[in-house]
Amino acid sequence: MITSESSDPIHLLAIAISKYDVKSIKRLIGSKCKNLETVGNIKVSRNEYLHWLVKQMFSYRTESANQTITYMTDICNGCQVGRTVVIFDEGRFPKQESNALFKYTAWNIEVEEGFITGISFCHSTEKLRTHDDYAF
Repeated sequence: MITSESSDPIHLLAIAISKYDVKSIKRLIGSKCKNLETVGNIKVSRNEYLHWLVKQMFSYRTESANQTITYMTDICNGCQVGRTVVIFDEGRFPKQESNALFKYTAWNIEVEEGFITGISFCHSTEKLRTHDDYAF
């Protein structure tokens, strides 16, 4: 399980995902987390989301042969202007559908009173702008 001096749930979730730490992910995406979306903006329950995320993580690790997933933060320029978002493996995780408008994505993680309350995906950040083939 992840232990860190940081109590920022976004940072802790990024570390847990980067290390494939399912126990910490389940703890961080707790019962207060009600607004969850998978790729394609599909709203799901917490249990459905955790199942989807774990499947995505281990599929990605198998395909990429990465033992860790790198991450960085950026700022949303579109859906939640100014909100900090997390980008995993330069936007390649989770893997997008082959016919998706956007090939790369960032994680928009909502936090209220120290708890993660929602996760959706963002495609409008400076760092992702260099990847996708369309103009903002």
